[in-house]
Amino acid sequence: MRIVTGIALAAATMLLALCAAAVTDPAPTVVAEPTPRPAGWTSADDFPLKPREGPVMVWTGDELIVVGGDLAPPCPPFADCMIGPSAHDGAALDPETGTWRELADASVGIAPGSGAFVAGQVFMWAGENNVRGQLMSYSVAEDEWRELDVPDEQPRRLVADGDDLVLPLASHESGAGADLVLDVASGEWSELPADPLGPMFDRLLVPTPDGMLLTGKALVESPGSERPSLVQAALYDRESGTWTRLPDTGQIGGWSAAWTGERVVDASLGGADGGAVNGWGREYPFGGMLSIPDGVWSPLPGAPEPLRDPWEGRIAGGGRFLAADGYIFDDVEETWTPMTSPPDAPDVVGTPAWAGEQLVAVGGTDWSGWEGTRNARVWIFVP
Repeated sequence: MRIVTGIALAAATMLLALCAAAVTDPAPTVVAEPTPRPAGWTSADDFPLKPREGPVMVWTGDELIVVGGDLAPPCPPFADCMIGPSAHDGAALDPETGTWRELADASVGIAPGSGAFVAGQVFMWAGENNVRGQLMSYSVAEDEWRELDVPDEQPRRLVADGDDLVLPLASHESGAGADLVLDVASGEWSELPADPLGPMFDRLLVPTPDGMLLTGKALVESPGSERPSLVQAALYDRESGTWTRLPDTGQIGGWSAAWTGERVVDASLGGADGGAVNGWGREYPFGGMLSIPDGVWSPLPGAPEPLRDPWEGRIAGGGRFLAADGYIFDDVEETWTPMTSPPDAPDVVGTPAWAGEQLVAVGGTDWSGWEGTRNARVWIFVP
């Protein structure tokens, strides 16, 4: 009898232990991975806020931040309209799930334009009625905004370079000045050394692993003169703090460029020959490619004739893939794929931006005569 009781007690003890283990160590929950999007266009959830024109769109590596933009009624094609009030609100898109989350409102309106993601913060310009205001930063982790003072008020671009935010002058047309650098961690400002190119316009600064590439066109030359104004280039070495002048390129565009992982590419199609008066004798391409660090220039491989661009000529760069003039350029395969508008898209597709290797188009405008209606639809393109 004692033996039976002991066995029963042991069994009961074991049963209690198993029950306790079941309570304290539940089976792990298996989270299904999102199904990869097929190639081509697919729809995402609608933008959750009021439709707008030209919001700032910045990829963080996980989300596409979409903030601000012009809230005025749509401006008819070829018309000259006043810029309206800038939106204070924004949302973040997860391109894997196609869903949005709303962000805290900024204290001021965020002007249409570009931005940069550095050290967990998205930087952009505040502004109303197309007048640039102060520099703003949005903390993704804290969902909070900050207002930052800039040493001067000259027109500047925003460029992410590691843990630094670089603010190069967009042009020297409004005066000379240094390119600024903000150490995001310390909040301290510094200046880049003077570059060797001199007074320039259409200035771009493109970070690469071997340094920051500066391109631009000389102010002393005028496009349409007896010779073309070729894009010039210089490379900044971060360790030594010195510039190296690179050979001049063979292109005349220089309005957009991106590091693809192999080289710096401006995928702008087409070109110009100077016209009937003071012609240049041949056509010079708008786009081209620069190898880094030697700066050897080459034309775009197999460049086709431009198509009608769904975004009216705006160009977005995103690493391996670039969107330009109605095509997707694959810099690995060196191929051009015609890119049609999204299915059921409005007459004018909204602002595009790369989210990794996916192109996201937000909103757009339908036209009935001179009356325009904005929508909040969102599409994602996978090359």
